[in-house]
Amino acid sequence: MRLIAPIVGARRERRNGEATLKFGRRTWPATYDRGVTDPRAIPLSASAPVSHDSGVHDREADVGGTRWALVEYAPSAGRADWCDTPHSGYVLDGTLTYSFEDGRADMRLAPGEAFALPPRPRHRGRNADETPVRLFIIDALA
Repeated sequence: MRLIAPIVGARRERRNGEATLKFGRRTWPATYDRGVTDPRAIPLSASAPVSHDSGVHDREADVGGTRWALVEYAPSAGRADWCDTPHSGYVLDGTLTYSFEDGRADMRLAPGEAFALPPRPRHRGRNADETPVRLFIIDALA
């Protein structure tokens, strides 16, 4: 087990005999283990592209049981099916729009913006612009 990165303003506490970090109303375990035991590079650019839908592909790696991916949406491309996998991500280039199955307003993300998508409502991304969109995602909520 490793200590997680310190959270500015967090208090160390004990809960049920376990060390925790508390920040506001949230409490996290003071240890973190995702199966990664040594520092390492994640060579996404060396991974073979995987195509999910026409014009949508990624280069992905399994990191401690969690998918990490560099995703690219070609101009006017989008996902056909609704997704219920949670994602945390960051838009590198282009503008990506997420639609939601429950009809809530679309979420439009520009370069430099991060996002978190829970499993519900289900979502799907699309690139409505004429330039490619590139984003980095991790299939887990941060």
